Amino acid sequence: MYGGHGNRKFYIAEVGRIDRQHSERVSKSTYSDEEIQAGFQNLSEAFGFYGTLLYMEKETPFNRDQLLAWSVNKFNQNIVYLSHYQAAVKRYQDIKTKR
Repeated sequence: MYGGHGNRKFYIAEVGRIDRQHSERVSKSTYSDEEIQAGFQNLSEAFGFYGTLLYMEKETPFNRDQLLAWSVNKFNQNIVYLSHYQAAVKRYQDIKTKR
């Protein structure tokens, strides 16, 4: 997308559309009381996309520059997968601790 006066509204609308679509596709999760006390919620709120970028850098074999070169769709697909994967890992850990 190109910058400029006419395209700015389109860009903002497109980001909003992608954000809504993304929030519908990722695994629904909430922070536990322990996670809130540890500061995970504040960390997420403070760093936003940058935190997501660092998370992707940690969880994939790609560095930040490579990740930023990805299309929005490719980045989003990976985030969706990782959110479902992490939700499954968390459920598995909960099951194991209840035994």
